[in-house]
Amino acid sequence: MSSSSVLSPSVKLSILIKSAMSSSQTNQPALHLCDLPNDVLINVFSKASTGDVLAVKQANKQLHRVVEQYNLGRPSVDEFSVEMRTNCKRVAPIGRIQMKPAKESGRRIVVTMKRKGKVKQIVEETEYEQGPSRAINHQLRKIESTSKLSFDGICINSEFVQGLLSKLNRLRSVVSVTLTLCRIDLEESEWVKFLSSMPIESLSLDFCTINSSLISDKTLLPLSSLRSLRIQPRGLIHLPLLTDSLLHHWTGRHSNDFVHTLHLYNCTTEISTEGILEFLQVLPPNIKGDFDFGRIHPEAQNEGHLMRLLLSCGSWMNVKDDWRSRRVEIKTPIKAIAFNLVGIEPPASQ
Repeated sequence: MSSSSVLSPSVKLSILIKSAMSSSQTNQPALHLCDLPNDVLINVFSKASTGDVLAVKQANKQLHRVVEQYNLGRPSVDEFSVEMRTNCKRVAPIGRIQMKPAKESGRRIVVTMKRKGKVKQIVEETEYEQGPSRAINHQLRKIESTSKLSFDGICINSEFVQGLLSKLNRLRSVVSVTLTLCRIDLEESEWVKFLSSMPIESLSLDFCTINSSLISDKTLLPLSSLRSLRIQPRGLIHLPLLTDSLLHHWTGRHSNDFVHTLHLYNCTTEISTEGILEFLQVLPPNIKGDFDFGRIHPEAQNEGHLMRLLLSCGSWMNVKDDWRSRRVEIKTPIKAIAFNLVGIEPPASQ
């Protein structure tokens, strides 16, 4: 193996620059970076460090144009979050009379990027008819990668997902996705493609408007790295496609990849007391866990499994009733387990 093959791209780039400078002092023809074709420059710059690319970018207009056009030398950030709100123009008051606000006129998009304790915010105003995809993708193309992705108040539709999954937006290092107050308007295949494009370890859906069919065994099983799942809808929601099969699939994982957090607030699923008991029995005893299995449907409740569950799991137990369900909380020194037993509602009076 030659010595040049083991050199890093940054070292090769430095050697190339030094050779170009030294050749100008001899009778040999000068070697310039600008003489190389763009595909070679792109290959070299994409493997070089961010500092080296930014230094070469200042050399001349041609190299500056190549770096900018192909989004080279982009820094990595720890967290990339987007918050979108609707602006309403208000009419100036006449004396003490406060006029009614005008109709929705535009959107205010706040992009926040965090890196090594530093925070950078970018505020953009867009027309109401224009979607946020263009503004968000423009900022995403300025960074190399991020580990946390967060959207607040965004409409997640086909156009938005296609922009996120473009070649210029690199999401292969995203391990945490948080969607808050978002409207998810996707087909099942598009939703699976969006989630599967990232090695997600933590997924949170807080107060989102979403079709119940998108939260199912079929959409969550492909997430092999998922260790934390949090679903908190706006109100009570029924998820008929979320069953014991998901818990059974998680029990086959290695102890290091086991799911340690599950929050299904206000969610009525097809997960049964038998499935919960099987899941907790396989759970490694040394793993800290926080599990809220949501609302258990009456048909999924088995008195025998429920009794075994209550007697075998915890050292502290609390049971409280409300007008909708019976809340059961079980705690051990390193685990917290909770679920709601939904009773059969009496028939409505005629």
